[in-house]
Amino acid sequence: TLDKEKEARHVGDLFSFQLSFNPEANVDSRVTITTEPEGFVATKMQANLLIVTALKETTTPVKITLTSEGTPTVQATCEVTVLPPASPTQRASGKS
Repeated sequence: TLDKEKEARHVGDLFSFQLSFNPEANVDSRVTITTEPEGFVATKMQANLLIVTALKETTTPVKITLTSEGTPTVQATCEVTVLPPASPTQRASGKS
């Protein structure tokens, strides 16, 4: 499972989702990542973190699916909405 189901971020933002497994012991943690539609976010796994970079503004959420390579019926999903780039004042005040 992922620690968040939905996230809204600005173009250029880098953020993460925590991936957890149940049960936690003896887990094959290899996953395949798919995004739909493609091209709006970049993704990569780093340990149990799904690292996401917001690339391009979208009007509908991007669905990100992590599928277990060992058991393809096991999946975790989240949605990301990419907002227009934040203004310098939004970034400076931490409102991104």
